[in-house]
Amino acid sequence: MNEIISTLAIVASALGYPNVSSTFLDATASACDGNETCAVDALIYAAHESAFNAHPHAWSWDARGHVSCGFWQTPCAALAPTVFGQARDWVKLRSVSLARYGSLLGLAGNTPAGEAVTRSREAERDDCLFAVAWSIH
Repeated sequence: MNEIISTLAIVASALGYPNVSSTFLDATASACDGNETCAVDALIYAAHESAFNAHPHAWSWDARGHVSCGFWQTPCAALAPTVFGQARDWVKLRSVSLARYGSLLGLAGNTPAGEAVTRSREAERDDCLFAVAWSIH
């Protein structure tokens, strides 16, 4: 598990967030149960959705309308009160998206804009995983 947390800290720093809380990193690693791809997906989504802020500035319609909340901008009505709960819920949403679409499209929305976001974030994840693997060997 410590290896995943180290990977997440490196990736967060590379994305411009060198001070991501250890609670966030622990919650993400725990929710993903050691799955590095899941953990990096979660980190990238939290970076883009909230800049690792539990109460991000509302710049999107769903955040302004209190539809989406928390680190991963998940449905406010069911938002878990802890980062660990939010991480577990996001991983469940990720699993549903992968089962239904074979990708993360369900997280961004099955629209042309959602498809572009999905491609971009999956490419960013793949680049991060490549960089981590390359730096270890």
